[in-house]
Amino acid sequence: MKKKLVVLCLAAVLAVSAFLFIQNRYDNQNDLLLANVEALADGEYFTFNGQEWNKDYHLYNEIGEHWCPQIEECQISVSVSIGYVLGVSYSETINGQRVQCVTGTGNCFDGTGCIRL
Repeated sequence: MKKKLVVLCLAAVLAVSAFLFIQNRYDNQNDLLLANVEALADGEYFTFNGQEWNKDYHLYNEIGEHWCPQIEECQISVSVSIGYVLGVSYSETINGQRVQCVTGTGNCFDGTGCIRL
């Protein structure tokens, strides 16, 4: 009985640690995303996840049409499983943003993945 209690307590500590790790992992990016939204409001240039984006005309814009960077909402699914035997798992869906290439001029080639707000 004592072994089961120790294993259960250990599993609970691991689950809480995993939850706190997931919550704190993306907190540093909130200020960066806020700065990016403000930059979008100011003009045709903005920085997203350390990359500078613009809507200026470039020579390669004559090939194809999806060059214009645009920020859009997205969702990230995060899950942590402590193990099948213990049956402890945690999952969460987090709101985020990404840069998507849409019709127009600019320097958008592939866009970006989803980043937490």
